[in-house]
Amino acid sequence: MTLPARHYFSLPLLSLLLMFLHGCSLMQTPPVTETGDGPVRVDIPATVLLLAIDGRETRSPSLYQGSYILRLPAGQHTLLLQYEQNWNRMDEAGHIIRSVPVQIDSQFVPGTAYRIQHPAFSNRDEAQRWSKAPDIRLQAAGEEVLGDIQREAPLLLPEDADTLKTLQSIWQQASDDEKSRFRLWIEQQP
Repeated sequence: MTLPARHYFSLPLLSLLLMFLHGCSLMQTPPVTETGDGPVRVDIPATVLLLAIDGRETRSPSLYQGSYILRLPAGQHTLLLQYEQNWNRMDEAGHIIRSVPVQIDSQFVPGTAYRIQHPAFSNRDEAQRWSKAPDIRLQAAGEEVLGDIQREAPLLLPEDADTLKTLQSIWQQASDDEKSRFRLWIEQQP
């Protein structure tokens, strides 16, 4: 059985149309990843890891691109963040650039749009230089909160840690001088 000439034209056209539709389905936007719980929304790019919230360790979603959403309860919070990006070249593998951690302290209000941002880099050398003194910011309602670079490793508690037991353990390991300085600090607190 032979097809009329008019069908020979429509078969390649139909094949191209099907390939185009299949390609479009592959380019769909990936689903939004959310972490945490609360009415406050903070958009964080995939290049920034959330290490801790209020001194408690947390896990960031593992994303290669895009962003994820952090949900927080309203109020004062401290976020510990770190830039991390894989900057491979064609002839190598595993060149990951990590910044020193950055701490952002802010009051978070429901209904306000919050976004963590850092400069875009055109090459890996730029990112490497920047990672030593990173500029990660929290943007909200036209204002910016600049993060404080953390040169010393911050004390992080696991999510399920008992804070009192942790403080008791630290106290027992502290020197007499450290205990004395801590007592002075306690007296100065409101």
